[in-house]
Amino acid sequence: FPDTHSSHAELHELNRRISSLTVGIIGLGGTGSYVLDFLSKTPVKALKLFDDYDYVVKNSFRSPGTTRFEDFKKTKVDLYVERYSSFRMGVTGEAIRVGHETPGLIADCDFVFVCVDKGESRAQVVGLLNDLGIPFIDVGMGLSRIDGPLNGRVRATLVDDETRSVVLANSILPVIDDAGHEYQTNIQIAELNA
Repeated sequence: FPDTHSSHAELHELNRRISSLTVGIIGLGGTGSYVLDFLSKTPVKALKLFDDYDYVVKNSFRSPGTTRFEDFKKTKVDLYVERYSSFRMGVTGEAIRVGHETPGLIADCDFVFVCVDKGESRAQVVGLLNDLGIPFIDVGMGLSRIDGPLNGRVRATLVDDETRSVVLANSILPVIDDAGHEYQTNIQIAELNA
């Protein structure tokens, strides 16, 4: 259905700047599902989703919207393509782990959001995106609880033609898993995922 708010708010000129883009989202967990939800309301041409996991109970508490019992029998990609295709056109996906061996439809993307929680997976994805010259934003978060309140951080790193060499030279993106590292803890809350 049409976006009547953009004309009301006079956003058409700004919308045209991104209306021809195909945007990929790699990882549809807590953070990736919110990236999808926010991007679904933009005028980008297409959204391509990538994740090789099934939708499980913990996902329902870390993602937007509500969950039906039958959702747990689906892959994240199939569930989100079904949900968001009823709202907008151009939502497709592949239930794969993205890497050099399985580039999938990533090569068709103009921009990508990397929302993976494992360093090894991030290394594969970053290597592929750099080889393809596709700009991306890598996001991550980590929370821990020691003696009371939650503590942690949220990270977002833009990698494009201007920042790529600095980001890679300074090893800013976590590409190795460290059991004690804040980004690898399992505590996540919807507010920070969003």
